[in-house]
Amino acid sequence: YKPRPLHLDEVVLSPQLEALVLTLAENGHDLWAEMVIRRGDTQNRLLKHFADLLPEDQAEGLQYMKDFVKLLHVIGFRIVMPPGFSDARDLLRASERPARVRTFVGHAEHAVRNGRWYY
Repeated sequence: YKPRPLHLDEVVLSPQLEALVLTLAENGHDLWAEMVIRRGDTQNRLLKHFADLLPEDQAEGLQYMKDFVKLLHVIGFRIVMPPGFSDARDLLRASERPARVRTFVGHAEHAVRNGRWYY
């Protein structure tokens, strides 16, 4: 096996997407911590809130999620905040209130890059 990841260094994320990356990294850390605790490993030094981790410990989770969001962008998906929300934290606060319906639509853009676009 020879890994061949896409090079995503030139993709620049907006401040809204950077905030989303942080929210995804925090949630990913919580999911990991829940799994570790279920297995009985309660002495792991990383079992603490994401914000309390050392910057070097946060960096891996942040980079993983940043690359994930960049990959979505490169393959044609656009992440758009629902009207009335300024960032991912607004959505989380809203989810703590009584439920209301929110619809998220994944959208892939396709373009003909060569050849004919018609049949």
